[in-house]
Amino acid sequence: MFIFTINVATNSREAIITPIAIIFLLFFLRMVKKNVIRRVSPLRLLVSIVVVVVVYNVLNLFSEVMLSTRSQRSNVTKSELIKNTFQFVQKENDKRKSYNSVAENHKVMKTYKQGWDETYIDNFMLNRYANIRITDETLYHAQHVQQRDCQSLMIIDFMNRIYMLLPTPVLQWLNISIDKSSNSFSRGDRLYSISVNKPVFAGFRVISHLGDGLATFGYWYFLIQFILFWCVFKLLNSLVYCTQNRVMYSIYGLVCLFTFLGMFRNANGCIGEIGFCLRGFWQGVIIFLFLSLIIQKSIIFVSSLFR
Repeated sequence: MFIFTINVATNSREAIITPIAIIFLLFFLRMVKKNVIRRVSPLRLLVSIVVVVVVYNVLNLFSEVMLSTRSQRSNVTKSELIKNTFQFVQKENDKRKSYNSVAENHKVMKTYKQGWDETYIDNFMLNRYANIRITDETLYHAQHVQQRDCQSLMIIDFMNRIYMLLPTPVLQWLNISIDKSSNSFSRGDRLYSISVNKPVFAGFRVISHLGDGLATFGYWYFLIQFILFWCVFKLLNSLVYCTQNRVMYSIYGLVCLFTFLGMFRNANGCIGEIGFCLRGFWQGVIIFLFLSLIIQKSIIFVSSLFR
């Protein structure tokens, strides 16, 4: 519950879903490994279904509320954002009005000229993973970017995001001056603003790999994406050790299983794979090893006190 509350402060649905999804995935893998699926009683199956339904409804509620409070994310403190989020959850009538207004807007949205719409199906979790609309929509705006000959603006934003992947001390050592707080918008926001020729607004729009790549690199994107995927798969494969008799999975890999599964969804384009290769993977491994060492030393120390 503590982790759930902290993740609410991020105003990110992924941050809320991740710990819950990891628990379910690891539980499922344990059932498969122990071959206990066949021995599940009808009562346990019923309880499991009820738990899934309850958890899903809670997540669905918070998902809609977080979308309603997303505009406040950059203007208030984390504690205020948590407070506002939970207050909005309690206002059932306001929530329903929000649903109705969103539904009305979706009925009006018939072409991409009318604005930006990410809704494809009514399931908020599957909407991110099974959303062909985002690919189609971003390709539409990518074509407008190419027609306006503004690919250079997408490239500049792309390079700035690569620089921002580096820690601040490294940027200072390389004598690179960049304000990390200035890019409080997504790649989708940048694509949309260039396409419609309007100032960028931090709406945190998601973007597809294909639309982002073609709008930035043209047809060179396919070669760049191939190289990035090759590097990502090599790094992911390093978390599994295979012998003739068994397959061993890294604990770090299991903990980050849901993150790896969602790595290729609609989000921020191929900058996500670059961030994983340059920093995300190595940072995660180092932090995991550091925490493992601390826990191991702590256990040894506590055990020595009771000897």
